[in-house]
Parts: sequence; C-alpha cells; structure tokens
Amino acid sequence: VCDVAGNVAELAHSNVFMGKDGVVFTPIAPGTFLAGITRMRVIGLLRDAGITVIEKVLRYSDFENADEIFATGNASKVLPVTRIGERALQPGPFYRKAREAYWAYAHSLQQWFPLTTTNKRPSTNAASPIWFCSAERCWSSRVAYGWSTR
Repeated sequence: VCDVAGNVAELAHSNVFMGKDGVVFTPIAPGTFLAGITRMRVIGLLRDAGITVIEKVLRYSDFENADEIFATGNASKVLPVTRIGERALQPGPFYRKAREAYWAYAHSLQQWFPLTTTNKRPSTNAASPIWFCSAERCWSSRVAYGWSTR
C-alpha cells in the first residue's frame, strides 16, 4: 500500500521491512499509516541484536531490489514475504532473527504473567471483553494497544 506521495507505507494488514546489503529498512512513519506495536517491538529487538534498522522513505522499486522482505503485525507477528511481482523470495537472515527475537520476547512474558482461566461465565455479548488472569491480576482484551487491569 502506498501513501499519497506514492511511497510504500505498509501492507494491507501489516507493516513491512526489507533487508538489503546487510541493513534492514522500513518505511518511516510520517503519520500516513499505523506504526504498529509489533513493528516498534521488532525494530527495538533487531537494534538490540546489533542489526542496523533504518526508517526512511521507500519506493516500490526499493522492495523489488531487496535481498529479503518480511512483515510484522498483530495477527501474523513476523512473517516472510515470499513473492514480489514475478520474483520469488526466500526467508532471509533478518526475517529469521526478527522472528526468533520476537518469539523469545513474547514467551519471556509468560514468566511474569502466567495465564489461567477465570471462573467467570462467558458472556453472550460479542462486545464483552475476554479476561485473562494470573494469581495477582486480570487483564482485559477490550482495551486497544494494551490491557486494562483489575
């Protein structure tokens, strides 16, 4: 998906990254697309791993010449892009590092917030939040960009 200036902004449901010549690039977030939470987390994790991540204006031609492309999103987390136009792509080392680092981060949270089921009856109202509880607190799925607690 391109922004109004014709620059690559994002994919339909995900943010997009490309690797080229040992550097990871992702479109800069100028306010024309949602700079997702997973995107921000992956940028930080890759930088923490010593990988250069540059946010800049990118054109479709940049992606056509990329060594690898991958996407991040709330539902998909980290996935490789395996085709651009007629060109097939293989998952590359940046994708593998991003996925490995993200899953290590996500699974490390379980030691702090072990999830258990609640003894509450499920609501028949589709708009009702889903509650996840540990021994100390509960979190609701209803709050966008985070969890409410009670």
